Amino acid sequence: MDWDAGTAEELRALSARGINTVKLFTTYRGKFMAGPSTVKNVLEVLRSTGGLAYIHAECNDTIERVMSEDEERANIERAVASFEQTSGRRPDGWYCRYTASTNTRRLLVENGGYTYDSDAYNDDLPYFVDVAATEHLIAPYTLTYNDAKMIAPFGSENPKVFAEHVISAVEELRHEGLAGHPKMLSVGLHPRLAGQAGRARALRMIIEHCLEAPDVWIARRIDIARAWIDRFGASTVPASTPESDTDQATGRKLRGEIHED
Repeated sequence: MDWDAGTAEELRALSARGINTVKLFTTYRGKFMAGPSTVKNVLEVLRSTGGLAYIHAECNDTIERVMSEDEERANIERAVASFEQTSGRRPDGWYCRYTASTNTRRLLVENGGYTYDSDAYNDDLPYFVDVAATEHLIAPYTLTYNDAKMIAPFGSENPKVFAEHVISAVEELRHEGLAGHPKMLSVGLHPRLAGQAGRARALRMIIEHCLEAPDVWIARRIDIARAWIDRFGASTVPASTPESDTDQATGRKLRGEIHED
């Protein structure tokens, strides 16, 4: 949003009619992004009206500008502690949602216990990298098949278009797999987006299509990582935990995953 003389009055008018919540985007530069002065002005008005602001934020490259290596290390430790407190176990993997710094991967290995991280968009298959003398697994992610494509301005508002897009990718990768080169396909989902009834139908179409294919495996990212490690090995991978194990009795090929963001 752009701030001008009338914006404050519009916010106060909305508040007077019982609409006292505002969502601000500090991301999507050039589309929705509100600059620092706009955010400040909105917060000042909401403070006077007793309103509430929701801020959709992305750190992007600012993480290294506002956080030292020691601060990032401490934040990783706090994040892990939060997971353990909530779920009773530490996370198997790590994904920074665009904000990994040049130190993040090394700090993860230093922290220990991760089977993989997904802070990479550069391949269709997992791969190992050497980090501080540790063989560390990368399970790449992609935003290409993300359900955000079902909302404007990122894609079509027609969920069927998204379903056809993903199904087309599945079929192309099946074709490559039959030629001896199977791949991983990541589908990114947000409950607030794909969970809407009209969009959920698109997800159902995708799942039903994949279930009809005998050579497609719908798997969690940790299952794909474990399968990759079992086949290609790693010298310093955390021991398997019961929660992370998957029955491989079906013998389905390593081919795809659905990932909730």
